[in-house]
Amino acid sequence: MKPPANIDRHAGWTVSVQRTEGRVRKYFGDARWGGRAKALAQSIAYRDTLLRQLPPSQKVTRPLHRHTHIERVGSWTVRIKRRGKVWSRQFADGLEGPAASLARARAWRGKMLKRVPPFTKLKTRFAPNRTGKVGVAFTTERQRNGRILQRYVATWPLQVGERRKATFSITKYGKQEALRLAAEARDKGVAELLLSRKRNPPVPSEPTSGRTTRSPVRRRRG
Repeated sequence: MKPPANIDRHAGWTVSVQRTEGRVRKYFGDARWGGRAKALAQSIAYRDTLLRQLPPSQKVTRPLHRHTHIERVGSWTVRIKRRGKVWSRQFADGLEGPAASLARARAWRGKMLKRVPPFTKLKTRFAPNRTGKVGVAFTTERQRNGRILQRYVATWPLQVGERRKATFSITKYGKQEALRLAAEARDKGVAELLLSRKRNPPVPSEPTSGRTTRSPVRRRRG
């Protein structure tokens, strides 16, 4: 299930060992370790290493079994950011389970969204065009969750005066391949435009209100 906006799912295993000197805790998330079974295996290995390093407990009255000192944990975290300020709260599954904790997380998110300042549009920064290709630009965008997206964006005009855009993620394709695909998309789009104009030449029309794509031609008097 895809987490809702502003809500992240956390599930994993927590190792907790208590001694006279204090408690040692460490969390092993499913997402980081490649699934529930692998996260459990890592937590067991850490628990066993930790028990060999710590002094023996004076309160152990039963044999050590597979899940001693290890508990299954899961929760939803709501995180809302506005103008540099963050509101965050975690909702643990507990005895209710993930569906009930998700409902509580959604309810709190809805209440907070009515109180916090309105969301402002994400800003995309276009770096100077150093790609060597006209109509292809490199962009860096910061998402609401703080993730940085870097892409090559190809743009080209259409017959009706609009523009079309195609984006290629560097994370998905790699820098060189993303640039190649963007340049290829730009060339294909321009070629289709020229072919369309050749088959259907544009008909001059009277200027209308709003923005137009035709520039006035200034004639020099002789």
